[in-house]
Amino acid sequence: LVALQNLNNTSRDLSITQNRVNTGQKVSSAKDNGAIFAIATNQRAEMGALDAVKQSMQRGQSIVDVALAAGETITKALEEQKSLAVAIESSVAGSAAETAYLADFNARGNEITKALGGATFDGVNLYSAAAADVEVKTGTGATDKFVLKATGGATTVATAGGSILRA
Repeated sequence: LVALQNLNNTSRDLSITQNRVNTGQKVSSAKDNGAIFAIATNQRAEMGALDAVKQSMQRGQSIVDVALAAGETITKALEEQKSLAVAIESSVAGSAAETAYLADFNARGNEITKALGGATFDGVNLYSAAAADVEVKTGTGATDKFVLKATGGATTVATAGGSILRA
């Protein structure tokens, strides 16, 4: 009889241990320990919410990173356009040098247009005239958010020769 009781206790303990191994949780149901189970359930829910916040922040960071990279490309192209404009003014009108400078100047304008158009991440282009503001969650509360504002208008790039490119 004692051996049977010991076997039953061992079997019960083995079942509890196997449940803990399977679930990875010391308290896997409310009947194990109701208070600790409630606390653990709330913590698991909070962890899930914080994972969603983390993903939202990473998405926002990626959108801004893409916009910044495009901005750097545009800045470099504008600097090159400025030096080309000076070269165009100092060259002889109608010469081959002026034509080459104008072509290079306009190519930089096209580069700017492509950079503005290609600054898209996850369907969001902060430089687009039609871009909506992007809300980024910064916490689990209803008011924990940050809004990335789009430029709200088309960017105009002037090119030599009188034509205007719009992005």
